[in-house]
Amino acid sequence: MKNRYQSFLKVFTLFSLFTFLLSYNSYAQFGCASGVVITNGYTQMGITTPGTGGAEDWNVNPTGTSINSSYWDDDVYLFEYTAGTTAENISMTIFTRNGWNGIGIFDDCTGTTFSTELDADGSSTAGVSRTVSATIAAGNTVYIAVGQWGTPNDLDFDVTDFTVTQILCPDPTALTAINLTATSADLAWTEMGSATTWDIEWGAAGFTPTGTPNVVGTTTNPHNLTGLTANTSYDFYVRADCAGNGTSNWSGPYNFTTPCASVIAPWVENFENAGSIPACWSQGTSNNENWLFTNTGSGNHIGDNGTITGTTTSGNYFAWVDDSSPHNSGTTLESPFIDVSALTNPMLSFFLISNNETYTNVNFSVDVWDGTAWNTGVYTSIQIL
Repeated sequence: MKNRYQSFLKVFTLFSLFTFLLSYNSYAQFGCASGVVITNGYTQMGITTPGTGGAEDWNVNPTGTSINSSYWDDDVYLFEYTAGTTAENISMTIFTRNGWNGIGIFDDCTGTTFSTELDADGSSTAGVSRTVSATIAAGNTVYIAVGQWGTPNDLDFDVTDFTVTQILCPDPTALTAINLTATSADLAWTEMGSATTWDIEWGAAGFTPTGTPNVVGTTTNPHNLTGLTANTSYDFYVRADCAGNGTSNWSGPYNFTTPCASVIAPWVENFENAGSIPACWSQGTSNNENWLFTNTGSGNHIGDNGTITGTTTSGNYFAWVDDSSPHNSGTTLESPFIDVSALTNPMLSFFLISNNETYTNVNFSVDVWDGTAWNTGVYTSIQIL
């Protein structure tokens, strides 16, 4: 009896293990570390999950996706792919027999959270094919998540195509412009391959690119671009030169604007800009109420309920703010940088009117930035009557 009991136990154990393995191959993967590792040409028919709301619903819904993140709300099946020694284009096509289904490629996956979507597709329609694609850097690992939302809660799909195409000369990405001055900018980008030479085409914002670079064969990234005009918007494009593997496509445009140059004193601002804030002036970043510009006091509680006494040099436009609501919140108007180095005794003069129509007026002050710190209260007017 003892020997027969041991034999039965062995058969039962083997049968249980066999059943478990079959079930595991059919169900969703339960975390980022257990995605199905795939290679070029991968296909698989009849991938299903039970849809019971159990362990196969393992993930935290992603954020910032181009489709509704609820498409990964119930069952999720995860694939994992790692690029080779060059940048690659990857593409996966699935055929889903159920509706409310989504698929996405994600750059990151940690624990139970996949994030940084590269592409996604999903809808409520059943019996359709869905395709996602992305360009990934050499050696990068990405995660492809197929998910289900709501009834019938389970996945039932085929992977009909997974294609990897090597990119011998990948396009630069993440264009930016840094270290901006009135006349120069450092143009930067991320090289996705091994190129060490690049071409740049740049011009005024909105220009039509010709495909002919005006910076040929730069070997520096960032590239210092000079000869620009202050307070002007520009676009630039960049492509990689991969020598024997040709050139990449052009990437861009990336838009940037040069800051204003310092104005040279003596200098006058009359606010004659048709009611708009003049170029190179700025509103305070913490303003609860911004300054406005007008040439009339009518209906604006300017002066004494619209009556303005006195005059200015131009007698026309001026800057104003209504402090009736919100009260005492502080509102700032900043001028451009003013170069006073040519003056022996720099002096600031301005016209000011404040009349709160029989109520106590607000305080008005002038602060000066000396290149290092703000000097506050250089001029202060307390309760102007």
